Amino acid sequence: MGSVVQKMPKFLRALLSLKLLLVLIILSLFLAGYAVVHGNRGDSLLLSDLRLWGKLLLFRHSAIKELNAQEVSALFNSTCNRGCHSMDVIYGAIHTPLGWGQVVERMGNDNGVKLYPAEREVIIRYLQENYPPPNTTLPPATVKMVKRLLWRNDMGYGDVYVDIFYATKEYFRVIESLAEAEKYVVDKNMVFIIDLTVHTGRLPIVPLDEKTFLRDDKGHEYAAIQGWSMRMESKEGHHREGVVRFARFDKEGNPVIRGDTQYIEVVIKDLGGARERVYRWDLPVPYPEDIKEG
Repeated sequence: MGSVVQKMPKFLRALLSLKLLLVLIILSLFLAGYAVVHGNRGDSLLLSDLRLWGKLLLFRHSAIKELNAQEVSALFNSTCNRGCHSMDVIYGAIHTPLGWGQVVERMGNDNGVKLYPAEREVIIRYLQENYPPPNTTLPPATVKMVKRLLWRNDMGYGDVYVDIFYATKEYFRVIESLAEAEKYVVDKNMVFIIDLTVHTGRLPIVPLDEKTFLRDDKGHEYAAIQGWSMRMESKEGHHREGVVRFARFDKEGNPVIRGDTQYIEVVIKDLGGARERVYRWDLPVPYPEDIKEG
């Protein structure tokens, strides 16, 4: 190798040296930033992430044949969720297993998303398993509209992304889970399903009931009911979904949401370096007529 470099013209050797220097500078900055963000956990997290992305690279080029659940989730998130768009598109979509295959094929053919054959098959299977069509008699357009009306998100602070649903009785009807509506007592509580996602490392344990507040259009702020419940946590620790509730009535028995309330906001404080994350719903929610009739 040394003799090859020595035979290069001087300007090529200078260019190669400059490129190597730039690579070393970028790598040093990356390692320093990683250490600042993750502290003493940085070294182990860095090695874990390097192994993960190295394995995804090998899988892309068919050097290995299978990925575990953590690796499949990372592939999906880096390619689809936040890679091309937010979860709005996925949450709002209603597709059969065959339909998900057609969607992924179209993303490659029409939208220029570059997926290798092995990656395409894994992502299609992930979507089919995790986002099956709801078992409901409601029209697909109604299901999609209700989900879009009640869903909010942000594009991430400190690599912590939030997706949140205002889980009204209409929402639980759309997902055919009225048992959950009863479990969370939606007649007496306002219920919010909060989905947290990170792309590297593991999510810290977040006391959602302590960090989440309800705020109305008059500026009144209400604390969540003490205790929150976890609906789902991925094995690799990148995703966690929890439920936070707020009482519909204050201590004097007065409704928190009144007839003249124009909007409500859910405020999550001190999460991922952001002082406040605010998600707003205008009231009343303009549900489609066939939901109201139900």
